[in-house]
Amino acid sequence: MIHLFLIDADRCPQYETLRLWPVVQGLPKKASATTCCIPYNGEMVPIPVGTRMVADVVAIHRHQGVWGQDSSEWNPGRWLTSDGKIRRPSKGEFLAFSEGARACIGKKFAETEFKGIMCCLFENYKVKMHIGSNKEDVLLTQEEAREQALKSMNFLKYRLALSLARRIPLDWTQRS
Repeated sequence: MIHLFLIDADRCPQYETLRLWPVVQGLPKKASATTCCIPYNGEMVPIPVGTRMVADVVAIHRHQGVWGQDSSEWNPGRWLTSDGKIRRPSKGEFLAFSEGARACIGKKFAETEFKGIMCCLFENYKVKMHIGSNKEDVLLTQEEAREQALKSMNFLKYRLALSLARRIPLDWTQRS
């Protein structure tokens, strides 16, 4: 039996991954027809009409005031509220799919595709960090392999698509 909690909770790893490693690093914006003000160092700074800006998605997604002291760590649990529902960030806090009138029209498709791929993979395979030798032929423990993988995640290369700068070895074992 599938519980509603699980249906909501399955989006947590996807959202947390997109929060830490967004596909789009910056969102271009243009000040609208009326002059607006933004807070900066405790003051409201006027932005003239027509000013072009870029919202730094990576910085927004790692802001400790919004996401907590562990904002640079992968923690899918931060997306669940105490009653098991998905946390709904305030406007401007989570921009993986942008928001408003120009939000990504493929958001629902991407969420559905992610679920389908994860279901197919984990229905047939178990996955764990590869424990073995690193480049220096030093045998790694599970924790050392995990730490090495997390460090690799901080060296992403943005090309046409997001990709890892270093290979993270995983062992995929078919379920019986």
